Amino acid sequence: MQSLFNMTEYLFAHGANETAHTGRTLYDHLIGTYLILRSWGDDYVEDHVAVAGMFHSIYGTTYFKHQTTDNRNEIRDLIGSKAEKLVWAFCLLGQPRKDHMLNTARTHWVAIDELYMIDCANTLDVGKQAYDMTGVEHFFSPKAIEQNDELIKLIEDAEQETFSNFSDG
Repeated sequence: MQSLFNMTEYLFAHGANETAHTGRTLYDHLIGTYLILRSWGDDYVEDHVAVAGMFHSIYGTTYFKHQTTDNRNEIRDLIGSKAEKLVWAFCLLGQPRKDHMLNTARTHWVAIDELYMIDCANTLDVGKQAYDMTGVEHFFSPKAIEQNDELIKLIEDAEQETFSNFSDG
């Protein structure tokens, strides 16, 4: 896995900072997704998962059709094999995503919980943009969560609902 600088430089070099995505740039969304995953802490989110979050739609998805690159070898060299496999699997997920995660995880030999974390961070990032909550990454930091019992309750309720919906589907 290369440096964070090299990863962001790659995104710029391939136009992510000029590609529209949810009312801003693809670059902003990818970094936002990465920051949310990072904010959940190293004990919960491994490096390769956070990095995969930064590249989660680089090949295009069923929602976001723009394909920044199709060069899997180049991405693998940049972010590492484990992260690239997650990115590839995420980009192949059908809709609705929760209905396709288990099969996609099995087919592409990736951990379903890691795919799910990327999807949750992606959804949170898109949601914060939709509700004009740009710049709220600090609300997701471990320190802020420890200090805010109400936020913890909201997150736990959302996780419980999400996991029950996931297991029902």
